[in-house]
Amino acid sequence: MYGKEYEKAKEALEGKRDDVYPCREDVPADLWGKPIPVPNISAFKTPAQEMLDTGQIKEDPSKETWWANDAHTLDYKFNEADILDQIQHYIDSTYDGHYNRDKFQATEFILDGGHGTGFCIGNILKYAQRYGKKGTADDARKDLLKVIHYAIIALYNHDEENDAR
Repeated sequence: MYGKEYEKAKEALEGKRDDVYPCREDVPADLWGKPIPVPNISAFKTPAQEMLDTGQIKEDPSKETWWANDAHTLDYKFNEADILDQIQHYIDSTYDGHYNRDKFQATEFILDGGHGTGFCIGNILKYAQRYGKKGTADDARKDLLKVIHYAIIALYNHDEENDAR
């Protein structure tokens, strides 16, 4: 492969673009330089959007979208916007971690087996009780991130089980 696709793949490898597959040993050579498919997320609706569509709640006409807060205009007292970004980064990193095999998280199998709630709550308790008792301050902080991540998975599982999407 030479030419435009190779140049695109090389730029992706160098971090100059993220819309095509890079030329790396973990990416099949036939994908190098080809566009990465973008998932169609337009069909996804937040619970608030669903409630608006079904008439369960009314939109506040004085605001463009009442559920969307602009983090740059809010005066957060506890650094929430930065912490939420850090949580997102931590969660993203778990998709590349050792618990992720062949693009499946082990947690997916546990949820599919009907054990999601107990698994998540058990892990929340485990990491909350371990907080500050093992390793460094960074290790303790990671335990809190794990508590939050398992809480998010528990919310997802709750919504799936109760059709609250």
